[in-house]
Amino acid sequence: MEKPRTKAEVEALLASKDASIARRLDTLKSEVGSAGHSVKKVLRHPLLAAGATLAGGLAVGRLLGGKRRRKAKEPAESTLARDFYEIVAKDAERLMRRGLAPRDALREALRARAPLVLDGGANEAPGLLRSLVSSAGRMFISIALHNAMESAVAKFMGETGDADAEGERATKAP
Repeated sequence: MEKPRTKAEVEALLASKDASIARRLDTLKSEVGSAGHSVKKVLRHPLLAAGATLAGGLAVGRLLGGKRRRKAKEPAESTLARDFYEIVAKDAERLMRRGLAPRDALREALRARAPLVLDGGANEAPGLLRSLVSSAGRMFISIALHNAMESAVAKFMGETGDADAEGERATKAP
């Protein structure tokens, strides 16, 4: 069982809590002031901010694999499968013209052909280590690119100090 606290202990505890709250409030004011300063810069140069955001998004998307799909050469398996399906469809059409029902014609066309077996091993997922290294590399590149973009925008907008120093100046100014 805890002994009751004295008045001095309670006052000391309240004073330490008050100081802790005051520090947190000062930090919060600094962060809000810094954010307000950044918003003002964006409002002064909206096209620059939009362009930098767009360029950064495109660059990160490109690095993380968001490439447009290009028509590449089809793998031999997909070409083989497509050709097989076309031959079976033509055979089924021919059988339907002879009077067979579509379902029966398709069954007969498939029965007349050797089965098509495709090896799915060519599209196996990479191993865990390769996936982790690849993800870590992409993350490192995107962070580096983000920092480079921030630095370039800051230099272009004429900023020389870091964001924390600016935030402190913004909160100290009346």
